[in-house]
Amino acid sequence: MDDKEIDQFEKLEAQLTGLLDEVSSLTKKSPDGGMNTFKLKYVNSVLESTNKLMKPAQRPFADFAQFDEVVIPTNSDVLLILRQYANCLEEVRAANIQESYDSWYWVVKGKAGNRRARPPAKLK
Repeated sequence: MDDKEIDQFEKLEAQLTGLLDEVSSLTKKSPDGGMNTFKLKYVNSVLESTNKLMKPAQRPFADFAQFDEVVIPTNSDVLLILRQYANCLEEVRAANIQESYDSWYWVVKGKAGNRRARPPAKLK
C-alpha cells in the first residue's frame, strides 16, 4: 500500500465502523425491517469504494458488490454483509502493518514505514 491507499483505507474503515454501529442499532429494533433507501445509498457507496480498494481475493464474497436499491434488503441482511466486509478489511490491515519497538506501523510500498497504526484486532 502507498500513503494514498492508507488514507483511503483508514477513511473507509471509519465509515464502515460507523455504518456497522448504526445498522446494528436498527437491527436490534427491527431485524426484518427494510433498510431506508437514504442509508442504503451510503452503504452502497462505502461498499463500492471498499471493493475498489481491496483485491478480488480479499473481498468477502466473489459474487457480491453492493445491494440492489430496487429490492430493499432487511436491516439484518445489511448488517451481515457489513460485518463480513469489516472482517476482511481487518485482515487487509493486519497484512499491511508490522510491530516495531512495541508500536505498530504501516508497511508502505513493501517497506517498514513510520506511519503509526493500531495493533491488529487479533494478535497472532
